[in-house]
Amino acid sequence: MDVRGMIRVCNTRQIPVFLEINYSDYVPGLPGTGVESLQRADNIAGTIAYLKALNAEGLHLAGITFGDEFQDNAGYGNLKPTTFNTDLIGRFINYARALKSEFPELKVYAFDSDIMSARGEISTYWPILRKIRRAEIDQGFYLLDGFTFHQSYPYINDQGQLLDSQFILDDTESLYRNAPVYRYDVTGVTRKKSNRDYLHQIIDNTSSIFGRTLDIGNTEYLPSGPIQISEIDTSRYSDMDFILHYSDVIGIYAELGLDAVSTIMFGDSVDMHKAYFDRKGNLGVNYPVHEQLAKHFAGEILNVDRSIDYDNLKVKVYAARQDSEIFVMILNKDVNNEATVRIILSGQFDLIIRLPRRSYTSLIVDEKSITVSGIGN
Repeated sequence: MDVRGMIRVCNTRQIPVFLEINYSDYVPGLPGTGVESLQRADNIAGTIAYLKALNAEGLHLAGITFGDEFQDNAGYGNLKPTTFNTDLIGRFINYARALKSEFPELKVYAFDSDIMSARGEISTYWPILRKIRRAEIDQGFYLLDGFTFHQSYPYINDQGQLLDSQFILDDTESLYRNAPVYRYDVTGVTRKKSNRDYLHQIIDNTSSIFGRTLDIGNTEYLPSGPIQISEIDTSRYSDMDFILHYSDVIGIYAELGLDAVSTIMFGDSVDMHKAYFDRKGNLGVNYPVHEQLAKHFAGEILNVDRSIDYDNLKVKVYAARQDSEIFVMILNKDVNNEATVRIILSGQFDLIIRLPRRSYTSLIVDEKSITVSGIGN
């Protein structure tokens, strides 16, 4: 495998801070009190006043996210804005117009959902996006800056059985190419028409509709499958299956032009959040990989040429250059077989690396040394 060339430059020196906002007409009561305690409120005016207060304190947000729009009624019942029970797009346009008028530099990200791809309904997005584009033309300024995703990982089939590890690790191939799809809807229904290569579909269609490239954001990393303690519970995954699936998703997004990543933090236990930490600050077993990617997998994302395709060698390689440092992430997603690969960057290094089966390996290369680390079983 050769590693050479550059395909995208990402902003790596500033960590953008986004605020996810409530864009219903209500505010909730105390936790657990339900729909009955909702109170009407002008949340557009409240959001603007809050952002002005932050600015007065010297705290300037990079942007706003609109989350959980698609068939998620938790906490608000049928009063939560979704595509199915309110004029979601009219509401979004009103919010975005007000925010952009008051804060022209503020970025607005929206529509983070994986449910449409799981159900084979990715085309549901296109009329939504066209309405926003028409509103942009009418208003004379941009209303939407980024398209964000709740990315999911599958682990249980429709009989409630834990999926085979190889199925889990191969699943990510369906995100960016016409590969078999093994995922299930969160309701436990097998979807025969799941969308394949849906990241390219989203990127290509948003570019065509808006006439510009929108930012790509991966907003959270959620499980899918009919049996789960909560939507943020990773405990049913084996440690290695989770971190390989997670790392591969980040790598795929990065090569397609990832601009932002966020994750759910402060879980009830470290087993629920393997790559993060719990509310007491205890680190999950996979946290070191999450931390390594956050620190080193940034900058110029390098193109990876390979002589053997994934179906014949289940190894993925991702690389990035940041200043004088090169970071290489190597994933052996073969559950049963180890692999030997050659990693070449012309004029800098030529390495033969033996990879354990089902393993994560990283190279940190600077002007003086090469540091190799990894985990596997």
